Amino acid sequence: MFEILNSHKLSEALIQESQKSLHKFFSRSDIGFVALPDRNNLWEQSLSIGHDLRRKFSQMVVVGIGGSSLGARVLAQVSGAQNIHFVDNVDAVEFERLFDRLGDLKKVCWVFISKSGNTIETLLALDFISQKYSENSISLFKNAVVISENRDNTLSNWARTNGVTQAEVPLDVGGRFSVLSPVGLVPAAFIGMDLKALQKGASEARKNKTLIENLMAHFMWSFQNEKWITLFWFYTSRAHSLGMWLNQLWAESLGKKTNRQGSGAPRASTPMWAIGAIDQHSVLQQVMEGTKDKFVVFHRFEDAEGGSLMLKQAQFAETQPLREKSMGALLRAEAIATEEALRASGVPTVCIKTKVLDEESLAYYFMMFELIVAGLGEWMDINAFDQPGVELGKRLAKDILTKG
Repeated sequence: MFEILNSHKLSEALIQESQKSLHKFFSRSDIGFVALPDRNNLWEQSLSIGHDLRRKFSQMVVVGIGGSSLGARVLAQVSGAQNIHFVDNVDAVEFERLFDRLGDLKKVCWVFISKSGNTIETLLALDFISQKYSENSISLFKNAVVISENRDNTLSNWARTNGVTQAEVPLDVGGRFSVLSPVGLVPAAFIGMDLKALQKGASEARKNKTLIENLMAHFMWSFQNEKWITLFWFYTSRAHSLGMWLNQLWAESLGKKTNRQGSGAPRASTPMWAIGAIDQHSVLQQVMEGTKDKFVVFHRFEDAEGGSLMLKQAQFAETQPLREKSMGALLRAEAIATEEALRASGVPTVCIKTKVLDEESLAYYFMMFELIVAGLGEWMDINAFDQPGVELGKRLAKDILTKG
């Protein structure tokens, strides 16, 4: 499915460390994301709910933040869906403009997602949406779905009290690892994606431990060589949301203050993401000639580098080399050239390539990087599945609101 190109040589000792760390993670039974492809009840539930919503409504709005929305954003962007929207911030202007775009509220379904069920941003949006429906004398309850943990919490209690359809975020699956649960699958079914292909891709990724271990070893090498910025460079415009998803997965999982023994945790890189060829005209200069503290991970997709529309006539001297070629031919040349230029300038890189960005390869990618991050967490001896660093800000925000 994916292959590694142009990688630098890794020591056998580092490969063995990677194998050991991934094996250690696979021996755990407390983390559930790796088992999601086998939980057929969740896939069937998601398909049923998604298809039912598709029959009844013309548009969907996903209300959630962070891991409750980023995965669905990726699915929507890759599929090219135009009938799905996201409330994943508390920007008053953007939120109020959304209602102008939606039109007839009777034709809109709302999917409220919060793993804990107590996320203030999601609950506040729910309050405002309920208010809007009440002002228009429409029942929100028939237009809503709640996706949360199957236990007592604010959002689930609201759903039960009002007869709102519910789907489950498994207790052993963290929010940023939940895209292959109903969190991502209900929206995917609504926009017509093939859930069987998603399930197959995720299952296949688990089998390719050699690829995962190899990529893990590259990241381990980059940490050991003090490459403290990992730049994920996607050569397709469809990967904006995928970059955001990977940013969260990497940063929240690996950026920890202490290890499992309470001592100082090893340093992990800060993630960034870029889109080619766009960011060749922005961040490339800094990566090329700035501090050599970066490890660049190129992602190339043959479908983006292809295309059926050929240039029959070139009006300009600059475009003459592209006669009888597609636009993707330039993207391919620029991806190869950018990587070669970086390597010549002393910036280490690795390239991951696949044929097409579709349901199967996308789910493969989700599972592959979730396993890479989980394995790196074992290697670093940290808890890759909590996020204590974000809790202080939440408490302080509540204090500010309370004090008025």
